[in-house]
Amino acid sequence: MTLARTGGGAGPDWGAYVLAYTSTLQPDGSRAALVVATVPDDPMLDPAWGLRLAPTHWSDPGSARRPVWEYATAAAPPKGATEPAGRWEQHLAVYLLTAALAPRLIPTRTSVDLPTAAWEAALDRTVHLDVPHAGHTRIQIGRLTACTPKENPT
Repeated sequence: MTLARTGGGAGPDWGAYVLAYTSTLQPDGSRAALVVATVPDDPMLDPAWGLRLAPTHWSDPGSARRPVWEYATAAAPPKGATEPAGRWEQHLAVYLLTAALAPRLIPTRTSVDLPTAAWEAALDRTVHLDVPHAGHTRIQIGRLTACTPKENPT
């Protein structure tokens, strides 16, 4: 699991989120992405991970208090006035996946990789993609409810 602080782009007074990303292989051979959110001041997040650092160009100060789906809606407006509802949902899910996946590919000072973390999430929605994105055919979105690092086995 990779955790990263984000939040820029939605406008003033949104605050920051911590997005967690992981990917799982499904029984049919496809991949599903899990993108779940919490806030930088959540007590389950270890301050040593650096997710509470000062805001950057990509991360607003403070902690967000609105659902991450609302953030995606504000940060990634529709490309056309009449984008179909199903396509719009895919657009927002891909936006969140891209924001959560980028720090896995290029780590930043406000991201941490926890490959052996024990975590729990409450899922709000699953979005099936018409066209795979970064190898994923569906994206599960929700809230991170627990995250505890474990020691790597030696």
